[in-house]
Order: sequence, then C-alpha cells, then structure tokens
Amino acid sequence: MMKIINVPLYDIIFGLIESSKYSIKLCSPFIKSEIVDQIYKTAKDYCEISVITNVNLMSMYKKSSDIDALNTILHRVVLYTITKSCMLKYTYLMTRR
Repeated sequence: MMKIINVPLYDIIFGLIESSKYSIKLCSPFIKSEIVDQIYKTAKDYCEISVITNVNLMSMYKKSSDIDALNTILHRVVLYTITKSCMLKYTYLMTRR
C-alpha cells in the first residue's frame, strides 16, 4: 500500500509517540538532545522507551549525535527501572497485607 504524506514527518512521529500506551521503540543512527527531550516530554510517564542507536565518537565529533542525548537516555532508563522495581515491590507488599 502506498500513502501520500502531506504533513511533516515530525508531526506523524510525535503523534505516534503521544498515542503510545505501553512502549516506544526508537531506532536511529544519530540522536540529538532536543529530540530526546521532546520525546520524553511527549510520551506518557508509564510508557517504556527503548532506543537502538550507533554510539560512535566520530558522530559525536561531527555533531551528528550528542553525548547529552545519550546521557539523558541512560539516566531515564535507570530511573524507570528503579521506579518500576519499587512499584512492583510496593504492590507485592500491599497485596501480602
């Protein structure tokens, strides 16, 4: 099937991110912090975000990707994992009462 897209791709992608209920899987060779920040602002708090990217020093040097974007992703993944783990433990303890 072929579809003519007459709106900017940015709007389509962020519309999909906003409508996601459970998880978002992103795959991109280059990552910029402005886009990563916008993705985390747009996505629901409980939505799990996975990222596949190319971590290459030359991409950082050429400014195709930036280290702040990777730092944000890693920081959010750790916070999400801790929060999810704590919530599961809390739920378990509350059901055992």
